[in-house]
Amino acid sequence: MNEAARTWGPVVVATALLPLAFVVLRACLPPIGGAPPPLEPNPPEVRGGEVRGGEVRGGEVRGSERCAGCHADAAAAWGRSTHARAERPLGPDDPSSAGALVASGPQGIERAFEPVRVIGADPLWQYLIPFDGGRLQVSQAAWDPAAGEWFDVFGDDRAAGEWGHWTGGAMTWNSQCASCHSTEVHKGYDADMDRYDTSVLEHRVGCTACHGAAPEHLRGGAAPILAPDRIDDVCASCHARRAELTGAFEPGERFLDHFAPSLVDRSDTFWPDGQVRAEDFEYTAFIGSKMHAAGVRCVDCHDPHTAALVRSGDALCLGCHQVLPGFAPHDPHPEGAQPGIGCVGCHMPITVYMQRDPRHDHGFVVPDPRPSTAGGPDVCTRCHTERDASWAEAEAEAWWGDLAGPRRARAERMLGALAGDEGVVAPLLQQLASDPIGAWRASAAAGLEAFLDRAPVRLALIEALQDPDPHVRFAVAGALGLAAADPRIADALHELLLDPVRAVRVAAARGVRSLHRPGDPAVADYQRYLERNADQPAALHELGSWHLEAGSPTEAVRVLRRAVRFDPGSAQLHDALAVALSVYGRPGDAAEQLRIAVELQRTDPELWYRLALAEAGVGDLQAATAALRRTLELDGSHARAWYNLGLIAGRQARPAEALEALRRAVEAAPRDPEIRYGLASTLWQQGEHRGAVDEARAVLRLDPDHQGAQAILAQ
Repeated sequence: MNEAARTWGPVVVATALLPLAFVVLRACLPPIGGAPPPLEPNPPEVRGGEVRGGEVRGGEVRGSERCAGCHADAAAAWGRSTHARAERPLGPDDPSSAGALVASGPQGIERAFEPVRVIGADPLWQYLIPFDGGRLQVSQAAWDPAAGEWFDVFGDDRAAGEWGHWTGGAMTWNSQCASCHSTEVHKGYDADMDRYDTSVLEHRVGCTACHGAAPEHLRGGAAPILAPDRIDDVCASCHARRAELTGAFEPGERFLDHFAPSLVDRSDTFWPDGQVRAEDFEYTAFIGSKMHAAGVRCVDCHDPHTAALVRSGDALCLGCHQVLPGFAPHDPHPEGAQPGIGCVGCHMPITVYMQRDPRHDHGFVVPDPRPSTAGGPDVCTRCHTERDASWAEAEAEAWWGDLAGPRRARAERMLGALAGDEGVVAPLLQQLASDPIGAWRASAAAGLEAFLDRAPVRLALIEALQDPDPHVRFAVAGALGLAAADPRIADALHELLLDPVRAVRVAAARGVRSLHRPGDPAVADYQRYLERNADQPAALHELGSWHLEAGSPTEAVRVLRRAVRFDPGSAQLHDALAVALSVYGRPGDAAEQLRIAVELQRTDPELWYRLALAEAGVGDLQAATAALRRTLELDGSHARAWYNLGLIAGRQARPAEALEALRRAVEAAPRDPEIRYGLASTLWQQGEHRGAVDEARAVLRLDPDHQGAQAILAQ
């Protein structure tokens, strides 16, 4: 079971606020998860290399049994793979205690549950437990067959009712696991009934999962059943952190026509240098590697049927990378210093997921301790845990010399984007224009999202929509969608609605969803994507915000209430519902949702700021003042918090406090004409006319048509 739903992120919607009032605008939301599902008939079984089972559809035997009749050797090899054992019925190898797992249920009460199937092969097994609504939930307790013991896959406390609890949506097999543990999965989710009617061809990763149904091949055709240039698209369909756009991927089709991958961006999905961080699988790291850029593909290293390496240990790497015997000039570790360190120890470091599932990073990194000083993991100190990054950097430079290179530069740029450092704008623009690897040009586009208010950034991103790599166009469309109110950007995104790649079209449609022209097929694709993921709270978040933008607050409230019911522990969902309720005319309910949000996420200054506006909206200026002060404790340069604090102080006849707060607001945002006008009008009201005139003139330099400032000067 995946530790986290595969995601497309970040979703963008809803909430910049004017003084003391809610208005709909755009801000960052959580990413969208998506996947398919199953449950039903007598499943095929695998014993050694022998295939048994299959299924009859339309009078024709389908599935791996049909293939094994002619391809015995391939079937035998596949039968030994983890793919063939990805899911199975309970059997004699399962511990006797698996028949009645004791766990905390949906209401938090411990009781015994009876599993019906097993998911996973090596290194752990989890158990599938039936629930209402056609759901199968994946157990929190997992069995380690090598150690012969039970363990908790989470490693942390999760409360009943949370999305991430084993009874919650993040652990629902139908939507989170089945598409990659079974074959030809049809999720069958009914949003109105909130239930699943899931079907599969095989409860395992069978032949057609990678080769497709291949009807011509079955009729005796000699054509290859999978074009070599599309093999990696098949692998990526499961070995990527991605959102599912269609639920209809067929082997041989383009990955990006059915999935939206997570890329290296400003989220915490990957480390800034591209190393895996969350449960990211292999695809994104791999397409960002020099290996992939040089033409290496999955089957160059992995046997397509056993999924095992085609050569053992360092022999696999040395087939292409020749070094001197013993590695002495290349590797500072004495031979045999640590069993198994080899090439992959430094170039494919391991991250452990689900407590006991070690996975190699497929970015094929050149070890460089420097990025770790900025928050990323360092290969050296993963093993040398008693040392720090400074030691590792000194040792590495003593052995290999200056390690400055593309990885370090990319990491520093993304870290700068995260910090809002304008010094990285020019390097990011250069990376967007000239990085030889498309995935890193896409990453530059994601980093430039932080600087969309700059005209050169917008222009460069519009030009990058012509990039030949669809990953870049996909990332650029996502970035520009945050500024679609700009007519030039809206026009560029509308042109992108005709892009040949569906993921790009959907990203463009997402950006102009409130401006779309009737009949745009890409907008219909986007809507189908949201409908397909209607069992995911983040998709409901996005759908609700779309309803709000379209002027349907009633529908927005309905959808967002459902999202909150799915994931009551999400502060972002309560925040989004508050925006919808405010537009709907329910300010008291909006304030209550924001009170819940700040309790869930007490260190987010934006949530406290929005709570302050909501409290002011219901007339509680004391509570609003307290929330604004909390905002400023968390972010002392929050210009709008200072501004609203000044307005409240002025309204409550505290003139000195009002002027102090408004001056702090101007200091934090000197180019905001509304904030400067707030100071000008307050100065005028307090009889400080000279200062008011000076500020009014400053406002008019920023906005020559500002009527309020003109009125002050006219007096």
